Amino acid sequence: MANKCANQFIATFLRVYFGNSDSRALFREWRQGNQTDIIKGIISHGLAGFFYHQLRAHPEWGLPVELRHGLKAAAQVIALQNAVYEREGRKITTAFEEHSIPYLILKGFSLVDQLYEDSGIRPISDIDIYIYRSDYARVREILVKAGYQTPATADYRGSLEDFLRISEAYFTEMHFVKSLGKININVDIHWGIDGLWEGSPLKALFPVEEYPWMQYQRRARVGLWNFSVLSWEMQFLHIASHFALHHQFQGVKWLLDICLMLEKVGAELDWDFIWQTAGTADNRKVIAVILRMVEDETGLKAEGVPPWQFFWSGKALPGEYSFYRRRLLNQSSKKGQYLAYIMLPLKMRDKCRVLGYYLFNPEAVSHWRNEEFKLAWRWWQPFYLLYRAGEEFINQRRSG
Repeated sequence: MANKCANQFIATFLRVYFGNSDSRALFREWRQGNQTDIIKGIISHGLAGFFYHQLRAHPEWGLPVELRHGLKAAAQVIALQNAVYEREGRKITTAFEEHSIPYLILKGFSLVDQLYEDSGIRPISDIDIYIYRSDYARVREILVKAGYQTPATADYRGSLEDFLRISEAYFTEMHFVKSLGKININVDIHWGIDGLWEGSPLKALFPVEEYPWMQYQRRARVGLWNFSVLSWEMQFLHIASHFALHHQFQGVKWLLDICLMLEKVGAELDWDFIWQTAGTADNRKVIAVILRMVEDETGLKAEGVPPWQFFWSGKALPGEYSFYRRRLLNQSSKKGQYLAYIMLPLKMRDKCRVLGYYLFNPEAVSHWRNEEFKLAWRWWQPFYLLYRAGEEFINQRRSG
């Protein structure tokens, strides 16, 4: 009930912000709901900075000052952490440019210059940088000299040396971290975009890696920091694919990024270019689902943005779209992740291929990867995955 109360308030807040609901409904939900849970819910979804800023900017909404005060500390932490990240990002990209290393800042700060009024509003938990794979050795050397390290993931069962060797062979990104006082600075270096495991059938169905990312870029500015980012068309394609493939339509802050992009620059985008670059019917389905979610969740119909049917007007499985909508504000879920991956492809044959990958391919289980590059299939893998999904389902039912 607590989550439901907070989620409803967040949904109404966004509709009010985009001018599609009356602020009196928001006031009523605040008064009738558990106010502590509402504040906690806003913070847990990474929206404290945005909500706090809007509450200060819109006193005409008539919301009690207690709400703003409840978000103030979390909003200040976001602003402070972002300032540290901004300084580190400027140092890193300056070094890259001095060494003539092409790069793109992804997500996060790349959205700030036109979508958010201030660089301290949107929470930044890492700096994502896209490079050419051939430049990785030089990039790693720069980061190591700057004090960054490459830790192994928590679920890995081998040595750090093996982890680095396997990661550079299998992964399309490497994680670096540096501690500055009590703040850990996380930097993810990408030479791939989709975040999918090698061997996953989703890579062929959603060929995001084939997009000409480096060919379409612009310069962005945050404070004194000037850096390279994707063009807005490619930015939209990236955020859409990231929201669908990496987060499986989970995370309202990602939907907010997309909403603000559509509202503020949507009329300037070349939507025919986006349709063509998407490349496959499966990718266009993802875009259609997202555009429909934007309209249904916020009521936003941005000028110059085509209707979602422009990208895909086919029929989904019964309950498929409502499943995606429920995931938006739900907690992280392995069960939901597997189901979302299986339902994403258009054709039933491809859905079965994805299901078979997770049930029978040992590469699908990340912490079974070890120093051996060729893994044998474990006969209990289907039961293991079903057990994890079932355990999660039971725990969710018990918790409310």
